Amino acid sequence: MREAYSSYQAPGRNAWQLGTKLSSHTIMLVHSLTSQEFLWAGGALSGVAIHLTLFIRGEWHVHAPEILCAYGALVAVSTLAGILYEATIIGQALACHLLGLTASIITYRIFFHRLTRAGFPGPFWARFTKLGHVWYFRHSKNNLYLDELNAKYGDVVRTAEFYDLIWPEMALFAARDRSVHSRRRRDWQPAFSPQDIIEEKVLLHIEELDQQLELKAKSGAVVNVIDFLLWFTFDLMVIKDWYESVDWCQEQIQARLAKGPAPELRDLTYYIMEKEKENKVDAGPWLRGDTNRASPRRGPPRAGAAPRAYRQAPRRAGRHMPNRHQRPGRAPHLNAVIQEAMRLHPFLPIGGIRKTTDTGVTIRDVHIPPHTTVLTPLYTISRRESRPIPYLTDIKLTLKCHPGEDCFEQGSSFIPDRWTTRPEMVRNAAAHAPFSLGKYNCIGQHLAMRMMRYTLAPVIKKYSQSVTSREICFWFWKTYYQNLRTISLPS
Repeated sequence: MREAYSSYQAPGRNAWQLGTKLSSHTIMLVHSLTSQEFLWAGGALSGVAIHLTLFIRGEWHVHAPEILCAYGALVAVSTLAGILYEATIIGQALACHLLGLTASIITYRIFFHRLTRAGFPGPFWARFTKLGHVWYFRHSKNNLYLDELNAKYGDVVRTAEFYDLIWPEMALFAARDRSVHSRRRRDWQPAFSPQDIIEEKVLLHIEELDQQLELKAKSGAVVNVIDFLLWFTFDLMVIKDWYESVDWCQEQIQARLAKGPAPELRDLTYYIMEKEKENKVDAGPWLRGDTNRASPRRGPPRAGAAPRAYRQAPRRAGRHMPNRHQRPGRAPHLNAVIQEAMRLHPFLPIGGIRKTTDTGVTIRDVHIPPHTTVLTPLYTISRRESRPIPYLTDIKLTLKCHPGEDCFEQGSSFIPDRWTTRPEMVRNAAAHAPFSLGKYNCIGQHLAMRMMRYTLAPVIKKYSQSVTSREICFWFWKTYYQNLRTISLPS
């Protein structure tokens, strides 16, 4: 009994001995770590901690310069310490910190991010970096890449993070904060009202465009219509002081500001200065990404790619085509050509960005988590022939519908008749929103439509277009917008 008792180990005593051993091993482990290794571990853990407590929340891209400067200063200090005092341990700890921070970010995004848990498909690399996406649209074909992702992964696609497009500048169309967007939109609204469109000056530029095209056409030269229309729209922007993109514009705008808000010069600057006098707006921020600049360029390229539809335009529009002293009438076929061109080649092919609310949003059975940036690529929606609901991105979303439900019949074909005599070819009119919808719609959409009517009417009425060759036609489809055209006077 004594021997049995002496060999018996009580549970409490056993646990105490086990704890003692573990503690001793832990102490030995910590003790066995050199101060250098302990500093390495501390650096790595600090990187993980700063990610989980700070960088995991919010959008830190807006503070990227400050963050880079801070870490750059730390690297400089550690390098200097290593040179002067041979204290390389500081640099090693900083390297471990950055390694731990990077590893924590990648691990979180791959396995624990709310979009990963939601199960949205997409390229694997899109979970942790945007660089792959940037590489694909280096040739300005982001719309085609998103279209490929939709075809490969289906209706819901995760395409990596997407924040402010031109930060630190803030374009009106890209403002995700509703209050900021509403305030800036109110400031711009007066300058785009119909009564302030300088039609006489626009018509003068249209006459100049016509003269240049006629000169080229009579010589039998191949004309790059896109270039002509690009410079033409630039001239229109100068009329209203809408768009400044080169250095000399600063001198011009300073000279204009020196004149003050003269009532006889009711251009855009006039309204900005009026608002500034009321302390309602800073005259500094200017509208960027203006769709009016690209508006008149849509019609002729598509018409040249579809000469049959183009040749019908003068006959159908007939007397509605204006001359120098006429305004465009109803001209239904002219409007149809414009609408069809905008459908196939929207001003913003990847659409505008939005942000979900604090509770997210549920569309049918698909829940998009809170504070997720979403995007509706108009290029794909406008060609949709299978399902009508647009898709969103960071997520993109197109929801599954019944077979036969589509947005357009022959969605990739240029058929202006769908907007006039063949309305059955438009299955879902909501899919056509070239100027966006709701509070975020284009502030200059009415101006853009009038500019296009004024510009395209005489061009369509007077000239015939054709693609110069099959090779250039193929090149047109591959490069999306740009193409060479042959312009001649109709026989």
